Amino acid sequence: MNASHQEGSAKARYVRWESLPTEPPISYEGIHRFEREYLRDSLVGPCIDVIAFFTTNKGFDPVLDVGSDVETVDRNNEDAVKAYLEQPEHKKAITYVNKINAQVGLDDVLRTAVIDLKIFGHAAFEISADAQSNPEDLIQKYPPDIVPNIDENFKLQGYDYKNQSKFYTPEKMLYFVQRPRRRDILGRGDIERIIDVVTARRTLLTEALPEANRVLWAGVVLLFVDTSNLPTDVNPEQVMDDIQKQIKPGKWLLLNQKVTADIVDLNPDLQKLIAEKESLDEEIIGNFQVPRFLVGRTKDYNRATAYSIMESFVNGPVTDCQRLLRRALEAQWYPRLIRKALGLASNEPAPIRIKHQWKPISVQDYVDLAGIVAQLYSSGVTTREKSYEMLGFDPKELEKEDPRSFEIPMQVVLKREPYKKPEKLTVE
Repeated sequence: MNASHQEGSAKARYVRWESLPTEPPISYEGIHRFEREYLRDSLVGPCIDVIAFFTTNKGFDPVLDVGSDVETVDRNNEDAVKAYLEQPEHKKAITYVNKINAQVGLDDVLRTAVIDLKIFGHAAFEISADAQSNPEDLIQKYPPDIVPNIDENFKLQGYDYKNQSKFYTPEKMLYFVQRPRRRDILGRGDIERIIDVVTARRTLLTEALPEANRVLWAGVVLLFVDTSNLPTDVNPEQVMDDIQKQIKPGKWLLLNQKVTADIVDLNPDLQKLIAEKESLDEEIIGNFQVPRFLVGRTKDYNRATAYSIMESFVNGPVTDCQRLLRRALEAQWYPRLIRKALGLASNEPAPIRIKHQWKPISVQDYVDLAGIVAQLYSSGVTTREKSYEMLGFDPKELEKEDPRSFEIPMQVVLKREPYKKPEKLTVE
């Protein structure tokens, strides 16, 4: 090939389809990597939301108990304990506690705390009080900004805020921690251990599956453009650019240059990609210990199996979260309220204490309800949003379908008696 031909030839290039997925309209820049996956991943977020829902949904009751330093009451005598707790000042104290809990929205605070615990490993709320030192709000703080300040004797001195040492005193903060390492009380979240799995799953959903899907119907074509005989005043690279701009999968391409095309049959194995995605789903679900049918990742719904799985879920991660929250409230929140209600100084022993009692979760009722909802949904009687609402979840939290996700539709089937469509069925 002579010099003129070498100058008139263009280099081969790889052309990406213009319709490949782009960045979502919502920007996740500047967000903590664990929180980012909670917000955008279609499995991580629901797993955490399910745990938070079951932990706090049934509610709680603050229950009066005899103070730990009280020795004048026989705790084995139920009548004596009852008479002691029903004293007017003690009943007034529990009324005050219930009033403050309602005012600060403690039920919502606890659900938010569970979500932060699962993401970051700790949750922090600033206690805002009025002029009379009555708590009036619990202000959520961004967990990465809060660091406990521990002295050499492992005693809590306060909380650093945005690198400001001891910005908050211990009394100004309601703090929850999950799985602290050693005694730093920073805690570890649940996403940290599977961040690589979540990243691999996102790559599969946003790159591998869309590209494979495109190749299946559009194919891969090699275009050979002969630019060797172009006039000297025509730039070969410009010719390549013009042809590239006209390429559209499935459309005819009219050219006045000599172009030949070879079709490359790649035949991507979608089944292997789907199997890989399901394997990653299993890893994530197993990390959170959430029943598969609660996050829509099972095709069959067996009542007996579902009951045992739900019972393990409630007695496992849900009970652990409740125990964690209860201990923090009984150590930090309720003693403060009791002292305020009774007018006690910080060093005075309290004659009563508050036990945070969670209302029991009925696994059987929920399994039966889930079965009914599954039947209605699989029969087309209810919508996805209505089914979500019937199970007690907020339909606003239901993610919209992401065209990039290529999720496999799951149908839930209740294995009991064959379903018979009623003659008349109305769902409000």
